[in-house]
This record gives sequence, C-alpha cells and structure tokens, in this order.
Amino acid sequence: MRHHPRQTIAPSSARPAINLTQQAQQAHRMNDLQRAESLYRAVLRTSPRDLGALAGLATLCHQTGRHGEAVDFFGQAVKLNPRAADLLANLGVVLLAAGRAKESLARCDEALALLPRHPALHDNRGNALRSLGQFEDALAAHDRAIELSPDFAEAYDNRGVALEHLGLFAEALEAHGRALALRPDSPRTLHNRAAVLLRLSRPRDALISLDRALALSPKFPEALHNRGVALLKLRRPIEALEAVDQALAIKPDYRQALRSRGMVLVELHRPEEALVACEALLASDDSALQVRAAALMEMNRPEDAIKELEQAVSGDDDPATVWTLRAQALHKLGQFDEALSCYRKALEVEPNNPVCQWNLSNIELTQGNLVDGWRWYEARWAMDGLVPPVDRPPWLGEGKLTGKTILLHCEQGYGDTIQFSRYVPLLVAKGAKVILRVQPALRDLMSSLPGVSCVVDTDQPLPVSDLYCPVASLPLAMGTTLKSIPAEVPYLAADPDSMSRWSKKLGERTLPRVGFVVSGNPQHRNDRNRSMPLVLMEPLLQLNAEFVLVQQAIDERDRAILERHRELRFFGPELKSFSDTAALLSQIDLLISVDTSVAHLAGALGKTTWIMLPLTPDWRWLLNREDSPWYPTARLFRQMERGDWPWVVNGVRDALEAYLRIISS
Repeated sequence: MRHHPRQTIAPSSARPAINLTQQAQQAHRMNDLQRAESLYRAVLRTSPRDLGALAGLATLCHQTGRHGEAVDFFGQAVKLNPRAADLLANLGVVLLAAGRAKESLARCDEALALLPRHPALHDNRGNALRSLGQFEDALAAHDRAIELSPDFAEAYDNRGVALEHLGLFAEALEAHGRALALRPDSPRTLHNRAAVLLRLSRPRDALISLDRALALSPKFPEALHNRGVALLKLRRPIEALEAVDQALAIKPDYRQALRSRGMVLVELHRPEEALVACEALLASDDSALQVRAAALMEMNRPEDAIKELEQAVSGDDDPATVWTLRAQALHKLGQFDEALSCYRKALEVEPNNPVCQWNLSNIELTQGNLVDGWRWYEARWAMDGLVPPVDRPPWLGEGKLTGKTILLHCEQGYGDTIQFSRYVPLLVAKGAKVILRVQPALRDLMSSLPGVSCVVDTDQPLPVSDLYCPVASLPLAMGTTLKSIPAEVPYLAADPDSMSRWSKKLGERTLPRVGFVVSGNPQHRNDRNRSMPLVLMEPLLQLNAEFVLVQQAIDERDRAILERHRELRFFGPELKSFSDTAALLSQIDLLISVDTSVAHLAGALGKTTWIMLPLTPDWRWLLNREDSPWYPTARLFRQMERGDWPWVVNGVRDALEAYLRIISS
C-alpha cells in the first residue's frame, strides 16, 4: 500500500519537559537516534507518565520500523491524555503501519471528533480506509483534506493512489501531478506517479519518474522494484534483475520483488532459477503460482503451467496476469478458442494491457481474422517500448498519398521487413514516393523492390519525408484481408553479379540442389519451438540430391553433423548480407526451412519453399492448411504433436522423394 505514513498534527499542548526530555528531543532533532532513545528510556524509568518522552520514543520507534513498540508507547500516552487529538492521530498512524487498519480508523475518528476540520486527520483517515479496501470512502476523505487545505501535497498524492485502486488511472496521474507541482522533490510521489504510468503501459515515462525518485532517495526499495518492472516491460531484463536485486538487498522479505525476480529470470530464459526463487513465496503468497506457471511455460510444459494456475486463488491481486498466463499456455497447446476467451477476460480486468492485446492479435491473425487482428497488432508499440519516428505525421491509410513522400521503417525482425516490403509497389501506385528504412543487412537486397525511391539503413540519419508508417502497420493501413493479401511473387530479386559469383562457387549442377535451414536467431522469443537440430535432417541426406545449408551460423552440436556429412555444403561466414543469401538461393531448386527470415526471403524471390512449422505456428502461417496466402510458392509441413519434428521430417522426406523423381524425369 503506497501512502505517506506520517501525517501527524502539531501537539495541542505540552507540559514543561524536564531537562532530560529536552536533551532527548534535541538529539532526536539532530537525528542522533541512539542517544535520543537512550535518553527517552532514562526519563521513562523515573517518570513513566512523561508524555513528551512517551510520544518521542513512540515516534522514534515508528521511524526505525518498530511499529509494534510505537503502538505501545503512543497507547500509553493516549491512556494518560485521551482527549489529546495529536496523540490519537499519531496512534492512528502507527496502528496503520503495524497493519491494524480497523483500529487506526477508529483512532482517526476519535481525533476528528475533537478536531473536525483538521486536513491531516482526514488524510490519515483516507489512508486507513484505503488499507481496508474502502477506496471510494478513502477518496472522499482525501478530497475533504484537500477542500480544507488546497495546497496539501500529500493529500493529492494519496488521492492519486485511491484513484489508481478504483481503476481511474488518468485521474490518478493528474492527482500525482498536482502533488508534484506543490512538492517537486518528493521521492514517494514520484514513485506513486510511476506506478500509475506502469498501469497505463507507459514504462519509459515511468522509468524517468523512478530515476528522479531514486536520485533523491537511492535506498527506496519500492522505487527500485518498480524500476525493475519498468525495465522488464522495456525488454531490458538484465538491468531489471539488477534493480530488483537492489530492492531485495534493502528489503529481503519484499514479496512483490521476489515475485518480480522470478518473472525476470523467466524472461532471461533461466526458468529453473525462477522456480527456485519463488519457492520461498509459496507458503505465504499464492501469486508465486504465477511465477511457477511462467517458468513452466518457458520450459515448454504448458500442461503443468495450467495446473499451477488452477490453484491460484480466486481473489488473486493480479487476475489479469493469471488469465494472460492461462491463455498463453492454451495458445501453446493449440486451444485457440479457449485462449481467446482467457485473453478477453484479462482485458475485462485491465483493458489497456498491451500484452493481452498483442497476444489477442496473434490468435485473431492465426485464425484468419485479419481485420480485428491488425487492430490489436498495434499494441506492440506499448508492449515492447518501441519508438517510431514521431517528428512527422503517421499514415495508417487515411488521406491521399499523391505527391507525398512516405518513410516506411523496419521495427522487428528481418522476416517482418521482407514480408511487409511487398506493399511498396502498392503505395507507389497511390502516387507516393517511398523511402524504405531497413536493417543494414537488408539494404542492398531491398534496392531491388519495384518502385522504391530510396533505401537507407538504420545506421544512417533519418531521411526527410512527409509521412511515416511502420512496415508491420502496412496491412492495417491497406485494409488487408485474407482475400486481398498482395501475393505477386517475386517482388525481390538477387543481384546478377552476386548470382554469377555464387554460380561459380557452387560449380556445375549435376543433381537437383536442395537448401536447408534448421535454426534461426537464438534470441528470438520462440526460437526454442521453431528451430530444430540438424541431426534430424539426416534421413534427407540419403536422397539423390546436392544439399546446401543456407544459414550464417550453427552451434557446436550441428557442427558435428557437418563433420560427419561432408556432402552437406556450408558457407556460413560468406553469407555477409541478405543479398548474398538471395544469390545463393537463386542457385538452388528447393529450400526446406524452419520458420526463419530465410524462408521469407525464398518466398519473396518466388523460390519453391517448404516450411516446417511447430504445433503452434506464428500467426502468418494460419491453421490447417498446406499453402500460404502470403507466399504462393510455399508449402507448409506442420507438427501434429508438440515438439514432434521427426514426424514432420518424415513427411518432408516422402515429399522430397516424389519431388526429386519429378524434376529428374
């Protein structure tokens, strides 16, 4: 619960303190807490009814986190002077810190009966009500405090926290902004504002606010933890782990940070460590089941993940995460309708959750519901912290392009850039001058696109243009449906000089030439499911053909297969760019590939391409079909059971035998 823990009021009266009490109070003011406590206790040994010493020692205990002792000492003081509003108010504060919110509310009400127009008392009452889950009543209490004191920064801040609990995030952000305008250097308000920004899926802005808070208060565990959350949302898990570990070093029993640490470890592909990290939580925090489920998902055990989530209590404090994880597990199992239902339930709880929206888009697109899918697909910007160039107007299909220069910029992987570059000729037909901004490895290849005016890479300065559109937003902008996918191939071409060089390198073709791709970028989120070991392709090597491994890199396990099969040619380091890969592909008859950028390239070149897919494919390959509306020359081979690549390879081998008979006859 985030609130300002000490909204005390000035004592209404104070009897003359003995000299020792005054010395204790002086030491307390000087922050010499050890000496102050010693002096307070010395006073109470001889004068146990000394209100100044009791109140001072209670405040000191509260400051040092000993809230139970603080309750005891303020309680003694109240018994001695039950009509002292300041003592009742402070007893309410420490009762709340000790987790006794109902008693805290009662003391606040008693103090308000004595001082009904004191703003701090109303604010403290709001804090107690919020701890009891009475958020609307808490908001009314904070509003009353502000009404009595319009410049009350803490009340605005606490009002923002109440509004956040009510799901009114825009209003909460405004309240924290008012608090910061009154008190710009409040670490707690900066932190509370960041928490709302995270709920609004604005992790970059949240990180800025958290860094300001930590510059003012470096050992602020809640701010360190939320910094880790923001970094995780921005796909910076190594930094996120560091921030969460810093929070736990200060507050080792911080359950939210322990849970977040587990989620960061999952993102770092360290699921076994994540399972260990959440063991300490299981006895006291059902939300640890979420960590276990996420770790089991990373270990490719979706059935076990679902079992964990079924144990999650119905009153979980993060139901959107539970529904999302359950949906992801069902999606991985190929239960798409059930997964869609879970994502929609998550969005009922948290409508602006970009992870849910993004995953929902993937299922809609996989099922061929492209119109809804493209709309949800835009959530990727909020989810990944991607930043498009915003110094010019975006174009998503509205407005004429005649006479306009439009910048299309890459944003995700190589395959996405290759797939969506097909829209360039369509924009040219609308009268646009098209500049394409791509990854450096694609620049030369993309110059072969019909109609493209200029191709620059991401290492070059941003060119001048009237409009911009991310390449993966082009299907949305063009209103693409299954029936209107632009699928004329080839729309890319290999460089003639490079083709000549590769022809000489490969030599005379005496047998049909077949290319393999068995693995892609190991950093890809789904690489564990989409890639396969080269050893599984050995049955194909027995057939009467020439084989080429068309990929830049292999791991040590696959290198051993290459050593055993000298007939499988490999040019990895010589494939310096996609232009080289396109030229090599021009020299083969058939490419057999897992789902990688090379498969997209072969399809864009109009090359006969067979693509081997996992049980749960990427959205662009749809479901239950052997063809692709994106690439007419592609044929799809699908797993029927999760992870069963041998079954897929057997199907490919049978098809390859038939193919070789046909082209050899």
